[in-house]
Amino acid sequence: ELLETDSISSSDTKNFASIINKESSRLMNLVQDTLLLTKQNHRIDKKKINLTALIQNILQSSGPQINEKSLHLESQIEEITFKTNEPMVHSIFENLIENAIKYSNDDGEIKIDAYSKGEKIYVDIFNSGKCIEEKELNKIWDRFYKSDKSRTNKLSTGLGLPIVRSILSQHNEDIWVKNIEGKGVSFIFTLKKSH
Repeated sequence: ELLETDSISSSDTKNFASIINKESSRLMNLVQDTLLLTKQNHRIDKKKINLTALIQNILQSSGPQINEKSLHLESQIEEITFKTNEPMVHSIFENLIENAIKYSNDDGEIKIDAYSKGEKIYVDIFNSGKCIEEKELNKIWDRFYKSDKSRTNKLSTGLGLPIVRSILSQHNEDIWVKNIEGKGVSFIFTLKKSH
């Protein structure tokens, strides 16, 4: 409404345009996350993907955020190719890696381990941030919950972990969180190694 008047300066105009842009991005993220979260379990196309390539692509996209916090990245990923729904698996890794970056301390560490055991793939994504308080361990899976608002940017919808859990549940897979005292937090989940 203010932009529609002639009573504001050019610097204010720029500031208001920036606010509109940020809020539009936040709302778009919220809509996309909500749609993904409410998708029903239906027949989905599967394609063959390489796990290493998938993770490397996401890490490459997250490069600026990793560099901004001077994070040390370590990965030990077994060479695994399997058939799955690529967008959904991509969303799992993207949300968990984004979460690891967000809650790592500056100059901290992120470790990604992935290996196969029988018909399952186990993935462990560790960040060297502070441990999650006992009272919050169950709440982190709730929609819109943000455990540390001071370290969560305004574009975050609080739907990342609920989306991850929802997707894994739809595929009869599991995810759990483990505090590593004095070191950080690990999110560990399973995927089916279909051929």
